[in-house]
Amino acid sequence: MVSAQDMPPIEVYQVGKTYFVVDGNHRVSIARQEGMKAIEAYVCEFVTPVGLSPEADLDEVITKSGYAEFLYKTRLDKLRPRHEIVFTNPGHYRELAVCRSETLYKAFMWCYHAEHGKKLQDSRL
Repeated sequence: MVSAQDMPPIEVYQVGKTYFVVDGNHRVSIARQEGMKAIEAYVCEFVTPVGLSPEADLDEVITKSGYAEFLYKTRLDKLRPRHEIVFTNPGHYRELAVCRSETLYKAFMWCYHAEHGKKLQDSRL
């Protein structure tokens, strides 16, 4: 039987509540097979305004990455901290961030105004 002390620590990235194994997948497999509840790890945490759920799949990672890029470019999280835009298609964040005069941007402005009763200044995004 293998114990946690018999194995060197694994290396993981932490994004929100999700962990990605960088080095040590085989050790994780052995630990699970042996019924171990914990394993030593070196953790490198990535702080981001957009966290991931523990059940995150590739689609969520890609979508949240697009949202993080959108927030960086538009500063919406700073300008309107209590509001967020949720797309299921990650490409829509990029479209909205770059097409200020295009249909998607105008639709966002109209929806925001209709829902919140405020006019969002075009120059602020």
